[in-house]
Amino acid sequence: MNAKGHSDWNGCWSLLWRAFVFFPYILVVSIVLCALWMSRWFLPCCAAALFYIRDWTFASLICVAWLLALWTYRHFNLARFFEPPPSLL
Repeated sequence: MNAKGHSDWNGCWSLLWRAFVFFPYILVVSIVLCALWMSRWFLPCCAAALFYIRDWTFASLICVAWLLALWTYRHFNLARFFEPPPSLL
């Protein structure tokens, strides 16, 4: 009975330490990729709305952020992360 309990704790501990180690990396990567994807679609809409209501300073800042996001997207070739995998059929 003791050996089975010991092996259960080993399995739980192995999952737990991997979660503690890799979760921050996964969180950062997912935030960066989601932010880049959202910036391609959300920031132009916000900028257009702010230009429409004549809030020029915030609209200009959003346009600069949008251009920076587009430059990052194209410079680091991040489009390849959003491509579907090749078909094996």
